[in-house]
Parts: sequence; structure tokens; C-alpha cells
Amino acid sequence: MICDTNAIIAKASLRKFEEHFLATVKEAAIMDENWMRRKEELETLTKEEKELPKQWSISEDLLYYKDHLYIPDNEDLQTLIAKGCHDSKIAGHFGQEKTIEIITRDFYWKRITDWVNDYVRSCTTYQLAKAPRHARFGLLSPLQVPYAAWASTSVDFITQLPNSAG
Repeated sequence: MICDTNAIIAKASLRKFEEHFLATVKEAAIMDENWMRRKEELETLTKEEKELPKQWSISEDLLYYKDHLYIPDNEDLQTLIAKGCHDSKIAGHFGQEKTIEIITRDFYWKRITDWVNDYVRSCTTYQLAKAPRHARFGLLSPLQVPYAAWASTSVDFITQLPNSAG
């Protein structure tokens, strides 16, 4: 992998995750009601000797969605994965699309695209390195000095101000 996820993934002939990372996922899964409910539904299907839906599988008490490790709704765990794939000192800070592509090679969670886009947008290094995509700002042109008080009025239009608290 291009991203620095050596602490998470140990590459072999098949995708293999390190035990410490898997233990972290299992701990986070206990706290996620949706993850636990999905696991129980899939286990009851298995016990009734029915086939699991094609996209889901269970292995070692972990859920996989389309052969991607299903990550519970845990901000710390998702941030750990994003840091490994986006904040790489070797490869640099990728943009939103490349970071999503790298993360989705091995992982899945609900609203992953929105979450990764927010993470990349909030990355300070990425913001500083990103080239501006607008035309250069024009030069200011001063007005002529009026001959009398209130002979002319002017307005400055200031745009692209940051959002405030209302």
C-alpha cells in the first residue's frame, strides 16, 4: 500500500490485519449498537442454515462488507485509519478522492465518503499545500478626491468572508 498503515495491515497473500488493530475494532464494535445489531442479524441467518447476503461475511467475530472490514461508528478508530492513509510522511497528504480510494481498498463504514471529505478538508497541511484555483485578485483603484464634503460616496464590496456564529 502507498499509505502508511503498517501498524494496521500486515500484507500477506491475503489481506491480514494485525491483532492489536482487530482487538481495537472489536472493542469499538461493542459500543456501536448498529454494528452489534447487524452482527446478530447475520449470525441468526447463519444459525438457521441460510446463506448470508452476498455482500456480508463474518470472520473471527468481525463483519466484512464486500470483503472490506466493516468499521464501527467510532471517531477515534476512523481517525486512526484516515491518519494512516492521508497523513503519510513519505507519500504526502493526498486529496479527498485519493484518500477515499486508499481507505476503501480495505475498510468500509457508513457515510465513509462524507467522513473522509470532512477529514481531508480539516487537515491543516493539506489546506496550506493546496493551490488556489481562482484568478488573481484585481488591483485596488482609488477614487478621486472629492471637491466638497459628501460630493461622492463609495462602497467597498468585501467578499469571501468566513462564516460566523450567525
